[in-house]
Amino acid sequence: MNQFSFWKYLFSPQALLIHFLCLAVGGIFTYEFLSGKGDPEAVMAILFAVGAWPIMLGLSLWSFKHDHKMAVTEAKQRMREPEKLLRERELQRKISIFFLVGVALLAIYFGRQGWRIEPFPLQYLGYLFLLVASAGLVGINIWKSGPLDLNDDPVLPPVFDEYEELDP
Repeated sequence: MNQFSFWKYLFSPQALLIHFLCLAVGGIFTYEFLSGKGDPEAVMAILFAVGAWPIMLGLSLWSFKHDHKMAVTEAKQRMREPEKLLRERELQRKISIFFLVGVALLAIYFGRQGWRIEPFPLQYLGYLFLLVASAGLVGINIWKSGPLDLNDDPVLPPVFDEYEELDP
């Protein structure tokens, strides 16, 4: 990553949120410490905010670079091997539906045992998950605007039969 993109990252919305969070926490505890109103342990909170700042920025930068790398890799795969990418995405959708059905069945089981998410029994959430999973099984796009969105699948080029005549 060159210097320009690093500075560009430091002023990205994600990094600005980290800057704001660490400065706000550090500022609040510094004010309480200097005014004498706060706990004497506020120094530890200030040091934590100052120490967490570069760690959070580093993790966020790694995530930023990783997401960019994955997007480039997927774009290359989309152009070079669309069939393989399509098979991988279909497998990921099947695995996610299987996982969702498992979570739904567990929620239904524990809901019938008496577990509750106030104010209603847990099995209702299980029924909702089961409904969403069954909608995905019948072909409804339950991943809309997500990483497994059906609309983001690569479009395969048409396959012509060798005996089929092409229109001029």
